[in-house]
Amino acid sequence: MLGNTSRSFIPGAHSATHHKFSNMMPALSILRVSIVAFSFCIGALLTSSSVQAQERLAAPPLGAGKTFVGLESGLNSKVGLIGLRLQTAPNNRAVVGLGAGLGTWGIKLGFYGRYYFKESFRGSYLHLGYSLATGRRNFETELEIEDTDLGSIENRMVLLDLNPVGLIDLGYGYSARITPNSRLYFQTGIAFRTARVVDTYDLRTDGVRLTGTSETVMQILSPGGLILTIGIDFGL
Repeated sequence: MLGNTSRSFIPGAHSATHHKFSNMMPALSILRVSIVAFSFCIGALLTSSSVQAQERLAAPPLGAGKTFVGLESGLNSKVGLIGLRLQTAPNNRAVVGLGAGLGTWGIKLGFYGRYYFKESFRGSYLHLGYSLATGRRNFETELEIEDTDLGSIENRMVLLDLNPVGLIDLGYGYSARITPNSRLYFQTGIAFRTARVVDTYDLRTDGVRLTGTSETVMQILSPGGLILTIGIDFGL
């Protein structure tokens, strides 16, 4: 069912190695989508900076008990590539929330808390959360593999099961008022996997194993690592 889609590897041939790596671009396309989405959000942040500065000064403070719904996107976001969040404020400096969205590793669910250094949820804040990437079954992609019978190295379409991965998120962010009832924020940090990378996926294609290059590709694609997200909240 899964056919050979590229020529065999020739040791020492630099051009053949470069050709095979370029054929793995379908496996990296998901990562590029995340980068494009994040770049678009950064553009929105830069173009709205002057509006934020003017309206933040005139806006009344948001008090405790406020409920917000939000949209978030980015790299290792708690809601995946893009998703929705719902949060509430027990006091003037803290919020707790839930989120869900779609990511490279299937549906992503998360819950979190934030503590702001200023009242009314403005300025810098600290973030602590937990998220779960639920995984995907029968994920098909092209990777460099080693045929265990022939010993040859080639590119081939393979089947993978992407297993559920839990993540502990630690981050720092900054929130700025856009209108009296909405906020734009940027966040960075680290998402720590609760499992080893080799346990985050299972190779289902028989008679092959992944090369070191393909294992590196899967490590890049698997959840965890640097967090770069941007989002917007609207008060209800």
